[in-house]
Amino acid sequence: MHIVDAGYVSSFNFPLIISTILTFTDATSGRTPGEGAAALHLMHKCFRQTNFSAAGVAVGDSEAALVAAGANPTRDQEWRGMLDKFRLFYLDRRPAVAAVARQSLSRLLQDPGQPPVAPAIVYTCFDQVLHRLLSELDAASFPDAVRFDAIKMLGITFLQHMNLMALLPDFPKLWLSILNRVRHKYIFNLSAPPPQPLTLTFFSLRVAFLALSLSLSLS
Repeated sequence: MHIVDAGYVSSFNFPLIISTILTFTDATSGRTPGEGAAALHLMHKCFRQTNFSAAGVAVGDSEAALVAAGANPTRDQEWRGMLDKFRLFYLDRRPAVAAVARQSLSRLLQDPGQPPVAPAIVYTCFDQVLHRLLSELDAASFPDAVRFDAIKMLGITFLQHMNLMALLPDFPKLWLSILNRVRHKYIFNLSAPPPQPLTLTFFSLRVAFLALSLSLSLS
């Protein structure tokens, strides 16, 4: 933890440090579960405390234009990579490790930091991270509660970034993919409300879907 708290992690050495943490987390399999969980906590903390806009980072002309406009393409790329890493440990058979991975993935999706992640990058995380994760859960013998949490995370992430992605040409495709994923999970079955922790999420999704349907029908 000392290297993070002391500010030694930078955009230059961030990939190497994350790779080292991942190697350690894998190596702790079969040992004390708390070691792997603590390593994932450290990985999340590294991302949060690293300044990816530090002077001296080499960027191309297109990225330089984004930086000038207030974006942070280096942070966006690292954020996207972190989602994949936590997705892998979301399925970990060590409960303590999986719990940290699930919490970290959810927090990164809902709060990537400032400035906002580029809409096109956020869009890719639905197919490549969230839908992929749900398909992996469906193919494995994980408890229903784990699936419910993943579906809830999908819905909350969509609601969180909906306005950001609304102008993307493929936004209707994304909306339909989420609708298809959750259509059997209480969206339209108002007579059978979901378990209490999911009620607000699915109610919000119903409202969003109805509003989007109305908008598309009027356009």
